Amino acid sequence: MANNDVTTQSDVEVAIERAMNQKPKAVLMREKLQRMLDDEANCKQVVGALRRMMHQE
Repeated sequence: MANNDVTTQSDVEVAIERAMNQKPKAVLMREKLQRMLDDEANCKQVVGALRRMMHQE
């Protein structure tokens, strides 16, 4: 893709799919995160942890 090309949603989805096929660990991590985020209590914990990490220097 040239620098002047506009990235479409389908381009992004194709790139993600290719990356996931090349890195099965990414698929496993995504599924694990999805399971964690399905539960509201776990979701709040994950969001809180992300916020703390973002505010650390």
